Amino acid sequence: MSILREGEKLEDLQRNNLKIIQKKDAYRFSTDAVLLAHFVKLSKEDAMVVDLGTGSGILPILLSALYPRAAFVGIEIQEELADMAKRSVELNGLENSVQIIHGDLRRITDYLKPNCADTVVTNPPYIPKDGGLVSPNRSIALAKQEILCSLEDIFYAANRILKGRGSMFMIHRPQRLGDLCCLGRKYDLEPKGMRFVHPKAGREAHMVLIEFVKNSLPGMKVFPPLVVLKENGKYTQEVEEMYYGEKGQ
Repeated sequence: MSILREGEKLEDLQRNNLKIIQKKDAYRFSTDAVLLAHFVKLSKEDAMVVDLGTGSGILPILLSALYPRAAFVGIEIQEELADMAKRSVELNGLENSVQIIHGDLRRITDYLKPNCADTVVTNPPYIPKDGGLVSPNRSIALAKQEILCSLEDIFYAANRILKGRGSMFMIHRPQRLGDLCCLGRKYDLEPKGMRFVHPKAGREAHMVLIEFVKNSLPGMKVFPPLVVLKENGKYTQEVEEMYYGEKGQ
C-alpha cells in the first residue's frame, strides 16, 4: 500500500536520499527551512533538538542528515501536517531519531519535560494575527499568520524546554526584529548571533536568521549577509551547496 494519500507527492531533498511528503493544497516548506537548517549549530553531536511548529517535518528531516547522532522532536498543531510528517519520518527510516507530536506548543510541557532540550529550532508564522489578509486556505493561514501561535508563544515554549545555555535558532522577517529581541530578553533568551538574508546582492534583506541563548550575557555577533540568488536568477554557490551539497560530493 502506498504511503501517499490523495493529492500528495514525494519531493527529493537531494540529501542522503531523503524525501518528504508534500501536498498541493496544504502548507509546503520553502527555502526558509533550508537556510535555517544550515544556520543551526548544535553544541554536541547527540543533542536533543525540538522543532516548534514542524509543519511537514522538514527541519528534523534535513537536520538528521547534518547531525545523524542527534535526536529530534517536532511539534505540530495541524493534524494533517503532523500526519504527513510522521509518514515522511517512516518513509526515510528515521523513527529511531525523529519523533513527531501532534500537539499545541502553547502547552509544551504536556508533551516534553522542562529543561529537556539542548536546542530549539523554529520557522514560525511571520505575520501578526491582525497583520493582513488571511489566506482562504486554512493550512496556509495557520502556517503564515499568528492565529493559533503567537511569536510570544514561541519564546515561552522555548524558555520552558531549553536547558541553561541552550540555543534557539529561528528565521523570521527583519520587520519583526524589535519584537524578536524584546521577547528574547523577556523570556531570558539573549540574542547572540544574527545573519541577514537578501534575495539578491544590493537588495534589502527579506529574512533574518537569529540565534538566542538561554541564561546568556549580552553580546551579539552579526555575520556576513547571505545572498540567495545571483543576477541570472540561479542560486548563489553558498545556497546551492545548502541544497545539493558541495560539488564533487
